Amino acid sequence: MKIGYNQVCINPTFSTLPVGFLTQSEPLSKVRGDLYARCLRLEDEQHQLVLITFDSLGISQDVQQRMEESLRRWTRENATIIFSSSHTHYAPSLCNAMGLFEENTAYMESLDIKLSNLVRNCRMSEECDLSVSWQIRNFTGVGRCRLSSGTDQNVLAGVLSFFKGDNRIGNFLFYNCHPTISAENCDYLSSDYPGVALDVLKQRYPKEFFLFLQGPAGDVSTRFTRHDKNYDEVIRLGNEIAAAWEEMMKLMPHRQKLVLDIRESLLEIHKEVKSVDVKALNVSGLSEKEIRELQTASQVIERCRKALPALPEKVRFTRVSLGPFRFVFNPFELFSGYLQGLDPKKEVPVCYSQGYFGYLSCPQNREISYETMIELPSEEDKLQVAELLRSL
Repeated sequence: MKIGYNQVCINPTFSTLPVGFLTQSEPLSKVRGDLYARCLRLEDEQHQLVLITFDSLGISQDVQQRMEESLRRWTRENATIIFSSSHTHYAPSLCNAMGLFEENTAYMESLDIKLSNLVRNCRMSEECDLSVSWQIRNFTGVGRCRLSSGTDQNVLAGVLSFFKGDNRIGNFLFYNCHPTISAENCDYLSSDYPGVALDVLKQRYPKEFFLFLQGPAGDVSTRFTRHDKNYDEVIRLGNEIAAAWEEMMKLMPHRQKLVLDIRESLLEIHKEVKSVDVKALNVSGLSEKEIRELQTASQVIERCRKALPALPEKVRFTRVSLGPFRFVFNPFELFSGYLQGLDPKKEVPVCYSQGYFGYLSCPQNREISYETMIELPSEEDKLQVAELLRSL
């Protein structure tokens, strides 16, 4: 097995509009918490994995396809390339999604050479035996379920550590919480809490690599844990999750040999747009913020309806097995309840990956919220996604 890592700062060099909130309307040039693309390459005789994580809201399927075509001159012909986003709401757009967002063409063009160099200059190790360890636990110090009827039991922090001999050489850092700490109208771009946490750990462990993987965060945010909506809170909560990950890193559980296996599957999506009369809804028990979000959703629905024909008919799921541990990369903004059908000690979904397709509540969901009103896949799609997460 060969392993290599590289990273590149992807801050824009010009004023640009952040994407994530519909209220964002002013181009920004200030950055608090640098934006990065980080690349991990794993190679054996059968497989080549190129995993690139972005400080970005998400990368739509059409944008990813163009980026992949540019990168394939630096990979094997049969390499598996995975793009995965942190889902920060304070970065330029790399996404054409649901009639709500359009790609920032100038920003995308500015990344072309940077991403090529990121992959091309990824320094690979000599052939060696690698092992991995995985830990995961409930952690609500940063994220909690933001829906009135939700539960915090599926808010999970995890660490997958890579070892060469007895030396830990790098880590995947998993969490499922929206990076939306700062105010919607803040005057800076930001990688939010994941960026702070990775900076903290990189300073403490400079010889190791760190990549953040965002889990099913569709119904999880910092709404109930942040004390304010400013960058001081980003720093505080970033340090909270960094401390939780570091504690898991220090426990050093039993390691298992890293054997790489990759499978992919395409899922056909039966898109549908809901018709909901907000005035007729029973909103008793909902917070004022949730009621305002329902009113916003009723406006968003009409934009989604017009964009429906432009959305992809199929989405890609990519399962990466690292020894006994499975990561299923998918394009949805899954609700945390999708973790209930899995064994998180062995397998977790990584969202905002291999495209971007918006919210997906759990099968048989009956709760009305902003998220469930604007989701586009059908009930049949939800059941197929749940089954695919288990079986892929």
